[in-house]
Amino acid sequence: MTNHFLRFNSFLLKYMDLTDEELNNFNKMCVILDFQRKDIVIKENEINTSLYFIINGLVRNYILTAKGAEKTFNFRMENMTFTGYSFYNQYFSKLNVECMEDCKMIQVPLEANLYIFDKLKRGEKLERFLAEAHIMELMNYIINNHTLSVLERYIDLDTSFPNINQRVPQHILASYLGISQEHLSRIKKSRMSIEAYS
Repeated sequence: MTNHFLRFNSFLLKYMDLTDEELNNFNKMCVILDFQRKDIVIKENEINTSLYFIINGLVRNYILTAKGAEKTFNFRMENMTFTGYSFYNQYFSKLNVECMEDCKMIQVPLEANLYIFDKLKRGEKLERFLAEAHIMELMNYIINNHTLSVLERYIDLDTSFPNINQRVPQHILASYLGISQEHLSRIKKSRMSIEAYS
């Protein structure tokens, strides 16, 4: 077993109990994939039936507005999962997922998901966790946009995704925050001033 699957299995075992045989069967259904920076892993409105676990790298979730502009609304990094499908929308993705840097991931295809969710007695626990985590992320994003200042949201982003400033282009961070790059630059300077006097 590679170190990659050891990390993945450690993630799985946080949320459900699996025997060695069940874990081994599940791992055999999964694939390790390499992506390059700017690769699109998932495309909006296309069928996607896989779940992904990030071993190395960072991705962003974004949508295209009616005017063709890109709107970033989430990031995922090492030891996190992402997907674009829902069992309730016939597997059509509602978003795009782009690599912000070279990435290595474990792809969990549909048959492996179904093995976990349907075949194993404890599979619903993982399914419930992933669904609840997704819902909470969306709720926090919406609530923060309405209750926090831009500076507070910037600090929250930097806390949730350490070193994201060095890993993601500034125009994409600005898109996530819903501000211009010039405004983002002022926000960063404001934070530096606050930290200098704290």
